Amino acid sequence: PGPAEELFGAGASAEDSYGLLTVDVPPAAWLTALETARTALGCTYFDWLSAVDEPGTGFRVCAHVVALGPLPAGAA
Repeated sequence: PGPAEELFGAGASAEDSYGLLTVDVPPAAWLTALETARTALGCTYFDWLSAVDEPGTGFRVCAHVVALGPLPAGAA
């Protein structure tokens, strides 16, 4: 839909992982990233929230959200 930093802010990166869009954002950008996923990408279903312990660097929090219906206008 657009460059990750343009959609999710500075420090964001995106990649296709097993056919799914995966976006990494800094901790301070969490709320904005989830709001963007809802409003710009049409992710209306919150599936799960988890954390991964990354030895030596701390925890990485993961949220899985899904767009169940058609994308909103302009979010192609």
